[in-house]
Amino acid sequence: MNKFLTLMAATLVATASASASTVYTADLSAASADDFASWTVIDANQDGSTWKYDADAAPSRVFYNYNSANQADDWLISPAIEIPADGSYVVSYEYKGSAYSEAFEVYTGAAPTVEGMTAKIAEYNAVKDDVAGDLIFIDAKAGKLHIGFHCTSNKDLFRLYINKVSVIEASNPVDLQVSKIIAPISGEGMGQEAVTVEVTNSGRVAVDSYDIAYSIDGGAEVTEHVTEPIAVGATATYTFKAKADLSQGHKTYTISARTIHADDLNPANDGATASVRHIAPATVPYSMGFEPDEDTDGITFLNLNDDDGDWGINIDGGFFGSFSRTGYGCLAYNYSKNAADDWAFLEPIKMEAGHYVIKYWYSATAGHPERLRVCYGNAPTPRP
Repeated sequence: MNKFLTLMAATLVATASASASTVYTADLSAASADDFASWTVIDANQDGSTWKYDADAAPSRVFYNYNSANQADDWLISPAIEIPADGSYVVSYEYKGSAYSEAFEVYTGAAPTVEGMTAKIAEYNAVKDDVAGDLIFIDAKAGKLHIGFHCTSNKDLFRLYINKVSVIEASNPVDLQVSKIIAPISGEGMGQEAVTVEVTNSGRVAVDSYDIAYSIDGGAEVTEHVTEPIAVGATATYTFKAKADLSQGHKTYTISARTIHADDLNPANDGATASVRHIAPATVPYSMGFEPDEDTDGITFLNLNDDDGDWGINIDGGFFGSFSRTGYGCLAYNYSKNAADDWAFLEPIKMEAGHYVIKYWYSATAGHPERLRVCYGNAPTPRP
């Protein structure tokens, strides 16, 4: 059986369990100019481009603005945070870059100076323009602590935003997560399938027991209790007793799984999601709009003259999007200097003997008459 797996990591936004004790919090998306003034800004390369405040900026009013000639070397350091006692704490923050891929490091230290930033706790080298977050465990001594964000973006990029920042006491630093969905994987002849996941203990304490759950296509969760301990930094494999019904052919299922623990400090990273396709021929009635939510994996293409003109599925909503009939997508041939000799084959469709109607819409750009042949057969190969 030919199978494959597509795994999508769950998006992480840094949030902490409501039961944890918050030592410090700052929401820079709603900060005032006075709030910003309490932070220390250091333009280490003295090029005039550094962290700034803009009440109209979003998603944060605080950001590093690029320099066209110099790589960033600029610090944004928090006010002093009073740590009440020696122990484990969580540093949590949100950030956003740009399409050009920004970069920054996160430090902690005892003084709001470059020299005072003594412990690097995170580094990011390709920060895109989606809001993301992280949650880092640290061991801290009682006294004053500062958090430093060191922008290191290359020259001539755009902006790096720092949003919500918090420090949370973690006397019971639990952080469990489903780090991977191992099974099921896509294939033919699927039915009642076992769901197997990998669970990782990313916290600072061993966990003796926890709950774990999965759902199909956003439906009701199946929850089971696990009593196998997981040591700090260890991973474990768990197979649910309740199987998943993936019996409908020619369908892509979304399987989501997550851990559940009352003391988990980072619920946002508890889950993972996998896309699993029950591979089977399509059936009639059949329709295809080449849209993002449709299964187009079975469509194949041949470029017989091996040039740069070819068929493709376009779902970007740009120029070719104007030719869509059902939304944003369309099947489009983009020209070459050569005469076209290119095929697009739809996926196989299971049919009984009888009479059928094939209905389709087509168009071309104004002033450029094209030629198209439509065929059918029993294999995705060109006609003789």
